[in-house]
Amino acid sequence: RAPEEPTSEPRAPADSAAAIVNSAVALRCGCTKAEVPSVGLRPLLEPLGAAIEAYREAAQGSETGGEGFSSLRTRSSQRLFMDGHLMDDVQAWHQQCEPDPIRQVEEDFDALMANAQVAQQQLLQMIGPPKNDSSRGVLWDVGARFPHPRAAKTALFAVNPGVKSREAAMVKALVDFQPAEGASRFRHVLDLARVCLVFSNCANLRSGLTQLMDEFEVVDVRNHYAPSMQSPLGERYIE
Repeated sequence: RAPEEPTSEPRAPADSAAAIVNSAVALRCGCTKAEVPSVGLRPLLEPLGAAIEAYREAAQGSETGGEGFSSLRTRSSQRLFMDGHLMDDVQAWHQQCEPDPIRQVEEDFDALMANAQVAQQQLLQMIGPPKNDSSRGVLWDVGARFPHPRAAKTALFAVNPGVKSREAAMVKALVDFQPAEGASRFRHVLDLARVCLVFSNCANLRSGLTQLMDEFEVVDVRNHYAPSMQSPLGERYIE
């Protein structure tokens, strides 16, 4: 009788996530996983485990928070198809449509960053306080919260993360778009001006998304509540 193979102990979620990070780094660097030293990942295991546990607790709260979660889970992501029509990805795939390209009209990086500062202030004013609020027009500091934003009344608060940093924008353009676009890579960086809306539950998020889509010209909706879009950490959000 052949000896039984020893059974390996189940891996902790943090170990699995670290292995996925290791694989992604190897893929980006053009080498094998064995060639990427794992010692650099060891300090990440404890904070990674804490983050996964926090996401797990939040996910359990979302799943038991009423019908909002099931609705978001089955909601399709959306993009522009057929010359500017916002369509569900699933519907467009059935019709064998390619999404319309969405690009910046400016390719110069310095000009893009300057325009992003202006766009950020305009975005904050559109998201911000009610029209009759005395605080209307007050600038938010980076990292500041604004309760009950006008553009999504069911949100607990809005957060100003500030304009995407030059370093982060350059890295994103280099890693994601340089191979195919070369000198035109910066026109694909679309998240320079941004704001974060926080909701107490999935039902309120769904209502807030409906209000945002009524008040803004929406060209892309990415639903990370859908099982196919969830990250290994378990993040759930809509952008």
